[in-house]
Amino acid sequence: MRGLIALSLLFLSTVSHADAVASLERFFQTTRSLSGEFTQQVFQNEGGKISQSKGKFELARPDRFRWAYLKPHEQILVSDGRALWIYDKDLAQVTVRRVGKALGQAPIALLGGATPLTKNYSLKDAGNSKGLEWVKLSPKQLQNAQFQKILLGLSNGLIRKMILFDSFGHRTVITFEKVHRNIRLPEKDFQFKAPKGVDVVDMM
Repeated sequence: MRGLIALSLLFLSTVSHADAVASLERFFQTTRSLSGEFTQQVFQNEGGKISQSKGKFELARPDRFRWAYLKPHEQILVSDGRALWIYDKDLAQVTVRRVGKALGQAPIALLGGATPLTKNYSLKDAGNSKGLEWVKLSPKQLQNAQFQKILLGLSNGLIRKMILFDSFGHRTVITFEKVHRNIRLPEKDFQFKAPKGVDVVDMM
């Protein structure tokens, strides 16, 4: 009987792993657009909170997005798939970069890029916690990676939370709310025109 129970638990663990990773892969395969609100918190490795910000986001795969920090400081990142505009309202400055060079393996590139996850990451089930099923992403080339590991939490087929661990011992937690998937997003949302009087630094 004990052997049968152990075998059953092993089978359930294998199914759980397959389901978590499969859910994540299915999300990326079937998601054309995504929009909603986010809260971003940055913690020290020991747990102390460094900062917190809130905002809204839109993305249309591949590589088009608007990631807008609204509180406590306004900063907007906009990509049309070729150019990336970074607008800092307090500095009255816009920086323009080529998308590929600027993003690399950044979180927004992970969510909105066309590159399959398995090209840059190894995927592994990380269990269930707080109503979410988690998948751990480990960079295949850790030396050039911006993050040592990434945890993605899913519920009902949608990514609800990202936890990113960087080489400086910081932990960034991004929580997504009011998420809408595969809705039509205006093309103008992925264009940016610098406000009058703002310095533009072109690094294309």
